[in-house]
Amino acid sequence: MASWTSRCSTCRRPATRIITGRIPRRTCYSVLSCDDCAPRHRRLAEKAGPVVEELLEDPEQKPLF
Repeated sequence: MASWTSRCSTCRRPATRIITGRIPRRTCYSVLSCDDCAPRHRRLAEKAGPVVEELLEDPEQKPLF
């Protein structure tokens, strides 16, 4: 069965992390990012609120069906 790879929102390379800028109970900015684009995405997320960064454990997305 085929699977998909999560891609960076900017350059389409495989994503390695999820960067989120949020305020309590509300996400204002969330993006899949590669290592090269991460600094840019962090700056944008900081404008939305405190930054939460999570590494993708498995960049391959499993099929839903």
